[in-house]
Amino acid sequence: MEEGFIVGLDEHDGYVKDPKRTNQYRSLIRTLNYACTACTFDVAQAISVLSRHLHRPTDRLLKAACRVLQYLKTTGDFEIIHTTLMLDYEHPYRKNFYCAADASFAFCPITRRKHQGGLIFMNTGLIHYNSSLQHIVALSTAESELYGL
Repeated sequence: MEEGFIVGLDEHDGYVKDPKRTNQYRSLIRTLNYACTACTFDVAQAISVLSRHLHRPTDRLLKAACRVLQYLKTTGDFEIIHTTLMLDYEHPYRKNFYCAADASFAFCPITRRKHQGGLIFMNTGLIHYNSSLQHIVALSTAESELYGL
């Protein structure tokens, strides 16, 4: 998806029901979701945004899903490496857990809810990630970041 891709209130104006496109879109999102959980996590936010519109996919959403699939195809040889070299024993994060979290304020223009994500590392390897839409509507960026923790 392009940077700043947002699905607005007018996205479904003039929507024409097409069962073939709906089935194609759902199948593509299902494939992307499997790839995200089984292989790579860096498309989790994009899939989260696209999967909110399974009931009424538009051509723009279908093109965005195809773009995510193209991204996965071109980055298929990228990998996360967990090392156990002797040099790592002097690393300052040895046998430590550390986390990173981020949240966006009023990300969804339809519901005004925020999108949040987090990563948990052990030493230098990622062991857990999440990406979700917050169920609480925050009134400020600081409140949004606080809920993200």
